Amino acid sequence: MAHLRQDQRRTMETLFEGRPALPSALHTYNEFYLGEGRVPLHFLGISEGFGTCSRIHGVDVAVFGLKPFEQQTALRNFAHAFLLRPALPEEMTEYQRLHDMAVGVVERLLFCSMNCTKAYFKLSGFKATYVIRGM
Repeated sequence: MAHLRQDQRRTMETLFEGRPALPSALHTYNEFYLGEGRVPLHFLGISEGFGTCSRIHGVDVAVFGLKPFEQQTALRNFAHAFLLRPALPEEMTEYQRLHDMAVGVVERLLFCSMNCTKAYFKLSGFKATYVIRGM
């Protein structure tokens, strides 16, 4: 996934080491929601588990956001799912706030249920922040 950088991937990896993988059929669904269908999740791409951006090889991760992004990658089987979003002020350090730094959050999503073409996730509470560096 070209727009997922190394710092984002490595931040994600700290949150899924040793965690069980998601059901393998999730990639066949075309609608994803947070909670009970009230908040749509937008598929951003797959972070592939290979190369220098990955410390844990062979683990593909689906990345979702709260806003749509031009899809660059087809959805395929994935072992874990994460929400990628900007940090809230209370999630930032005082230094980051004082220096007006751009900070992102990755949070592991937990699978809840699926029906027809929809899959439902909830926030796990397992999240980490990273400083968004220049593109």
